[in-house]
Amino acid sequence: MRRLGLLLALALVAGCAPLADSLVPVLERDETASLTVADSVWTFDPGDRVARGAILLAEGPEVRYQGDACHYVQADLVLRCDLGDVSEAVSVTIEGVRIIATVTYRRTGSNQVYAVFFREE
Repeated sequence: MRRLGLLLALALVAGCAPLADSLVPVLERDETASLTVADSVWTFDPGDRVARGAILLAEGPEVRYQGDACHYVQADLVLRCDLGDVSEAVSVTIEGVRIIATVTYRRTGSNQVYAVFFREE
């Protein structure tokens, strides 16, 4: 199930908006976590419980990132940041235009994959 969730999340990020909108109901949404952006700073807040194995995927034309925490999966289009176990809000500076991002993670005691999404206009 975890592989299916991660595969669907990657499809959401790399796919077109209509495909992403149709696949969103398949993944579980966790109402306590959030993904926000302000001035190119993307912040994942796990909410009231630890997010285990959190992975941020960001896709968009000419996504730009400086640092060692993230790496490009597909040229300058898809960026992957392995956030690990997140107990409090964590931020990553990612620049570009029309970025679509998702963070997938699990909660303690479950293999269910949760996801939060954000589309920057």
